[in-house]
Amino acid sequence: MDVWFGIGIRRTDFQMVLKIVQFMLGCGMKSTRERPWHYSPLMYIYTKAILKTKDLPLISDLVEVTGPLQLYFPYYLFSTVPDYVNLKHNLRLVLSQDEELIQATKIAKAIIRESEKELKEALASGNSPNDRINATRPLEFAFGWPKGLQILLQSGANPHFHFAALAMAEGEQYHASAALLLEAGCVIKVVDFVNNEQCNDGGKRYSLLIDHLAARRRKLCTLAESSLPSDQIPPLGGPPAHICTALAAHGIYVPIPLRFETDLPGSTAIYQTWLANESKDFFKVMGSMYEIGFHDVDLPSQGGITPLMMFDPFYLSDASVMIKCVAWLMSRGAYVERKLPRSNAKVAHLLTSQVIHLYLYDLEFKGDSRDKKHRNWKRGVAELGHAGFFVSPTKDCCVCACSHGGCTTLSVALRSLLLGISKWGPLFTNVPLRTLILSLIVWQDYWPDLPRAVVRALTFDALGLTNTCCTEIYPGGLVWPIVPNEGRDETEVGRISDDQYFLVKEFEELMEEMESKLDELGLSLEEFLDCYWYDRVIEYLSRRDRYNEEHVTEVRKMGIFLEAEEFRTPNRVSLQFRSRLQEMQYDSMSDEHR
Repeated sequence: MDVWFGIGIRRTDFQMVLKIVQFMLGCGMKSTRERPWHYSPLMYIYTKAILKTKDLPLISDLVEVTGPLQLYFPYYLFSTVPDYVNLKHNLRLVLSQDEELIQATKIAKAIIRESEKELKEALASGNSPNDRINATRPLEFAFGWPKGLQILLQSGANPHFHFAALAMAEGEQYHASAALLLEAGCVIKVVDFVNNEQCNDGGKRYSLLIDHLAARRRKLCTLAESSLPSDQIPPLGGPPAHICTALAAHGIYVPIPLRFETDLPGSTAIYQTWLANESKDFFKVMGSMYEIGFHDVDLPSQGGITPLMMFDPFYLSDASVMIKCVAWLMSRGAYVERKLPRSNAKVAHLLTSQVIHLYLYDLEFKGDSRDKKHRNWKRGVAELGHAGFFVSPTKDCCVCACSHGGCTTLSVALRSLLLGISKWGPLFTNVPLRTLILSLIVWQDYWPDLPRAVVRALTFDALGLTNTCCTEIYPGGLVWPIVPNEGRDETEVGRISDDQYFLVKEFEELMEEMESKLDELGLSLEEFLDCYWYDRVIEYLSRRDRYNEEHVTEVRKMGIFLEAEEFRTPNRVSLQFRSRLQEMQYDSMSDEHR
């Protein structure tokens, strides 16, 4: 019999886990196969609660089955402070009772006991302060024990890497540890400022991080100004990576602490906006970076990705956070007219699509009442009307009948709304399409031609036409790249254009009629869609493939037998604007007037 404990088991399950382990030991549990230590019952027991002396017999019995505890720590442990604190305490307790229960180096045991004497003796006997404890560096393991860190650093331990717990762990011993490591030159990342939100120390650690980062930036700028010809100094408000590259080109070594690292591979941008998903106050973080002197807010990565393209709507819980972050970046020079890599769309289109997706997702998957969902939707839609990227008149390079001259942010919003409802169709039982569409009227001050755009989008969908524009920017799956990996296949777009050439001509003729009637009738958008548009579209669809006796006779001679079928309203999202109940009411009224 064997058992694995995954990382999904909760801290509140601790007592239950102890009972399960006791029961299995009583049943003669044996270890039948190799397992990573971090999936073992020991890992769970050591990290999820503080052990007491009375628990040690159980640990001893478990070790007899699994073998001595090996100090192999999972990747997430040092960024989960409560687990790390529990582990250090429990290892110390177990080691004080029986050294045979833990398989560890002399340095590791000295760190567990927090014994200065043992640590100095271990180092004096030839053990290196950089020898890893399995995959863990001694400095990482000693975080929280300032005296131990001092001894390791004085013995030559290399501090030039990132400490996951640097900004999070509370308590004076952890603050002192962070101060020692920062002074020694450990790596600072943007994520540290986000992680610091978990540390309730009144902002002490945050200020410490800011002070060290600002000092390092000043040193780097001073090094560049004193070492490079004046015409070859890169913009000092840009990323440190560019300054380091310029210095390296002149053979000048840049100390590791001055090479401020980003958290996204391949990106040199300081503003890692994907971290907004994990932050309670990302504006504070961005503001701090700007005050330190990092002024390039629109720097593209090697792949052409800028901070405005890095938001991740799959993990972002609040669209308003994204809108405010975008507004902040735009106010400092970020450019929403920039074309996306591998797409005809621009940044403004991507942001619009992502925000609409977030609104729709909240509409269906947040457990609020129907009325509250409606209020949230309307508030969000109104908020988008004030977003600088949305009211931008930008058009992309797409060629598609859904929007003349290229996609606008308005046409992208409408298209994303229809795509979203099409994707989650069965879920939209409490929110009628008409409610969603009519709430868009609040944008009319920004988009005077909004009624025409709505009619075009709904008609395009009702006729079953296929978009040849930038639909790849819509986040359609459970997981997707933040920026499309590739644009629309040109061969596919060409085939679609050829296949629906005549259908698009008919669509444009119908749209001329619709726009003329929209002006002529002088109705509100809701009245027009209800009283004219819906019936005219249904009439058009019913006549599109009407029965032709002559055609039937001709193909029968070829051995093909066609039968007339009764017209059925197609299952199109746009045609949900008038519900089935409304259709019955309209039919009844029509019968009365006959």
